[in-house]
Amino acid sequence: MFGGGADTDDLNQPSYIFDKEAIMNEGFVIMLFRGTVKVLTRSVLGWQPLGRQVTITAMDGNMVIKELDHIAVNFYEKYLKIDPSVDFDKKTLSFSLVVEKDGVELARLPMSCRKDGSLVFNIALHVGDKLRMAYGDPNEIINGSRRVLGRIRDFGPQGMLLFSCVVRRYYLKDDVNQILSAYERITPAAGGYTRGEIDRIEGHVYTMNMNLVSAAFREETKDHKRTIADIAGDPSHMENDPALNLDDFLSTVQCLVSFITVTSKELSDAYQKLAFVAGHDSLTDLLNRGRIEWVLRHLIEDTNKTHHTFSAIMIDIDSFKHINDTYGHSVGEDVLIRLADIMKSGVRPTDYAGRWGGDEFVILLPDTDIDQSEEVADRMRRNFAEADILPDGKAVTASFGVTTSYEGETLESFYRRMDSALYSAKGAGKNQVILLRSEKSANN
Repeated sequence: MFGGGADTDDLNQPSYIFDKEAIMNEGFVIMLFRGTVKVLTRSVLGWQPLGRQVTITAMDGNMVIKELDHIAVNFYEKYLKIDPSVDFDKKTLSFSLVVEKDGVELARLPMSCRKDGSLVFNIALHVGDKLRMAYGDPNEIINGSRRVLGRIRDFGPQGMLLFSCVVRRYYLKDDVNQILSAYERITPAAGGYTRGEIDRIEGHVYTMNMNLVSAAFREETKDHKRTIADIAGDPSHMENDPALNLDDFLSTVQCLVSFITVTSKELSDAYQKLAFVAGHDSLTDLLNRGRIEWVLRHLIEDTNKTHHTFSAIMIDIDSFKHINDTYGHSVGEDVLIRLADIMKSGVRPTDYAGRWGGDEFVILLPDTDIDQSEEVADRMRRNFAEADILPDGKAVTASFGVTTSYEGETLESFYRRMDSALYSAKGAGKNQVILLRSEKSANN
């Protein structure tokens, strides 16, 4: 099964198909072959997919895409800087979308773009279909035709029908004649330009855009004596490779540069978001336990190698369980978020603030001695108590344990001392800052 479809740029206007007896604006024209006829169909696309896949998430009917990845469509304007209100159909000739069906890549070219960015097609699509941008690759168009021509020559046809997407004519201009004449040199050919091609590929019938579908046929008779030698002698090679008009080629390159720039930024943004999520607490946006432990380990290693000390503040919110039980967990979460904001604003860009777990936090201050760290902790303690967070205006307080590193430190010993400093602050009546100097400092 093979053929082509007819339509107009405006789906509300009729298109026509005809044979020698009638002109119709709907229906099918079907050609029947009598006798023992062998048919070989082949299609050539030549549009190469690029970029990431996007998924159709909303449609208006089955030919208008409204959303891709849950975002209102502005696909061509965003990626290729194509103004949808100015010659949209001409500027998108080089760039179709490609959907994969049963392992076959099928082009879908938008006919127009609505004011809201929705894309109008002439072939049905469905929610859940995955699309990629594709661009017209002149080399692949030529090489694809060469591969098909070789198969057709081997078939030894007596006649051929060609169904070429009219967009290929717009895109290749006069160069399209060199491709079509190569087919005609093999056998007499007839056909026309379509706005939707039909081909049967490995047992499935597909409708598609942008293709050149060739249907070669011959009768299977005793008189069919065409030999491989005859076929090999056909002057059906392409004597001159078609080349795109330079202005069109430069326009295509500019669009590709824009596409690569935008998609590269998207990948970079996605990587940064993933890196942030991997290292940060989802509620407070502070560093998470894994990341703060990683920083702590490296600071300890740096102390042992370069003799640079650092200090740490371990914080525990006083009576946090009572806050949750009295005001509810939503207020408890708001307390964590508000106090985390105070921590962020109370440290330097070179410091590290993280959520250790539950209502415990750790702040690491590189190149800071214990007395300086005490000042930071006490200022933060006062800011906590003065913050208006609870519905009834009562203060939220916290306990602070402060310590500093020494050479020869291990992660385990530093953590024990940091935890002991906090435990001492809690035991001293809460809302306290307790310093626990290193063993080396104590010995001095």
